[in-house]
Amino acid sequence: MPLLKHFKSNNQKQIIVWRMEEEFLEYQSIPEIREIKHSSRRKEKIAVLYLLANFFDEVELSYDDQGKPQLSNSNKFISISHSNAILAVGIGNNDFGLDIEKLTHKAVRISKKFIHDNDFRIVESMSESFHKTLIWSAKEAIFKKYSQREHLIFKKQIAVESIDEAGQLLNVKIEFSDGSVRNEKLSYCSIDDFILVYSN
Repeated sequence: MPLLKHFKSNNQKQIIVWRMEEEFLEYQSIPEIREIKHSSRRKEKIAVLYLLANFFDEVELSYDDQGKPQLSNSNKFISISHSNAILAVGIGNNDFGLDIEKLTHKAVRISKKFIHDNDFRIVESMSESFHKTLIWSAKEAIFKKYSQREHLIFKKQIAVESIDEAGQLLNVKIEFSDGSVRNEKLSYCSIDDFILVYSN
């Protein structure tokens, strides 16, 4: 079953996690799709269009100058992420960011590139791979949310200050280059061997 998770968060946003298996042949002839050279990128775009039409009743997808997706004929906001063959799409009444990452050792290997001095330290119940992937995914979600405002640097400007395992919540502090500071609360969950994080 391609649909892995479909839920609403606080009635503010709807999120779908989908395994990209089908070819959706009816979309292959769309000029915009035919122009995409990379097969995995083409498959992702088709899956996004399918989900928008069949789960969200939205079809007008475009991208701003920063590459952030937007719904052209709607006052709602969209966020998209994919990892391997898994796609996550969310639509909400307020701007937000989401990210999905496969749980691997990769985040541990590259952690020096994105771990902030104030990032929450690992707890005994978490593996290092889970902890680092969760931190990375949270920063990706924040980066996407604020991409129109500023190109945030993970290691210097975004800190995951606490992790509430029971509530599956993250408290994140963002320091913008103009000196302003913002605190965000994010939610997370595990889906098979993937971690989904989304801002509230």
